Parts: sequence; structure tokens; C-alpha cells
Amino acid sequence: MRDPVPSGHGKAQVVTLTDDGREVRPRSVEADQFHATAYTHGGQPRRTGYAQEA
Repeated sequence: MRDPVPSGHGKAQVVTLTDDGREVRPRSVEADQFHATAYTHGGQPRRTGYAQEA
């Protein structure tokens, strides 16, 4: 049986940006860890994953 997601898909390369624009702490993150907001449907802050910022 084939893997439904080809290798390398469903992941993103993420870095932390410092105030002066340097990229530090590069890492690979699963796509399902990204969230549109920092809060759950119940209004509680998320404890895991990454919230997208503008």
C-alpha cells in the first residue's frame, strides 16, 4: 500500500525571528500543528501548536 502523503509533504520549515530579523532555531513542523488563531473554540489559549501571525 502506498503512503497517502508523499515524503516531505505535510511539513513546514519554521524558524524563530529575532527582533533584528535573524533566523534562529530552524525546525521541521507537521502542518496539522498550525492554527488560524491562538485560542480554541471555547476561548481558551492553545497550549500546543503554532498560531499564525500576520
